[in-house]
Amino acid sequence: MSKQLGFCSFCGNKVRANIEETNFFRRDRCSCPECSETIYVCRNPICDNYTKGGDIYDDELCIECDTNVSETFSGITESIKSGHESNLKNYRNKNETSLFELYVKTTNPLHLHQLVTVLKEKGCSDSDLKTLRDNRKHYHENNK
Repeated sequence: MSKQLGFCSFCGNKVRANIEETNFFRRDRCSCPECSETIYVCRNPICDNYTKGGDIYDDELCIECDTNVSETFSGITESIKSGHESNLKNYRNKNETSLFELYVKTTNPLHLHQLVTVLKEKGCSDSDLKTLRDNRKHYHENNK
């Protein structure tokens, strides 16, 4: 049995992954027919590509989605660190995203941790962080 057509994050080929282990509560463990590596369907709901499977940790996002999130995050982070509100505003308008949206919508725990660290460095209060966490929780409960 096989999955949808998508790019393998190991070899970069467009493949239809073979299902090795079917799971009902987690992602199916698959293998790439080209390179034989363990792969999983990307967690981004609008993506059909595959993530890298590992011995200890399986990636959540494929290389393309992870790169897009990282680029967006690093651009916003640099704007915050440099303290240029106008740069942040321009970046927000250009990319149709905001710091709040990035925090609320991201599913990558590393990005969440980095974002909270930057917010604290810039003087974000604990009550503001609590409000952001509550909004994030509410967003994910309503968008399951």
